Amino acid sequence: MPSSPRPRLASTPSSLRLAASLLAALAAGSGAAAAQGADQPPTVVEAVCLEGGRSARLCACAEQRMFERLGKQAYAQYEAVAQAYLTRPKAGWPAAAADVAAITGGEPATILTQTKTHGRAHRDEMKACAAVISAQKR
Repeated sequence: MPSSPRPRLASTPSSLRLAASLLAALAAGSGAAAAQGADQPPTVVEAVCLEGGRSARLCACAEQRMFERLGKQAYAQYEAVAQAYLTRPKAGWPAAAADVAAITGGEPATILTQTKTHGRAHRDEMKACAAVISAQKR
């Protein structure tokens, strides 16, 4: 499992201020690693994956690989925008990026562009995990 903390969705209040604090805390590398297990609610990034109807196993795999691929800071930014998105999904990803930008002082267009890049990485890892899981079933 990744060595950085990732709050579980059920224990995360629906607050955009939290999204900014996640970004700051994860970028700094503070806290203890969250334990992954069947009794744990999904992380924010896992929840984004699960929203697409994918399995919990695939989503946990993709999240771990994404964290390892992107690193703490990029992962934290994606997580912050994802938290804002999950708070108001009908508003969409551009609004989520703008919400995080308003809190962090970032540029909304830049955050959205980076989020799209991170989202592509997330989808790539979902595909890779699906292939691994499929091969394990054989």
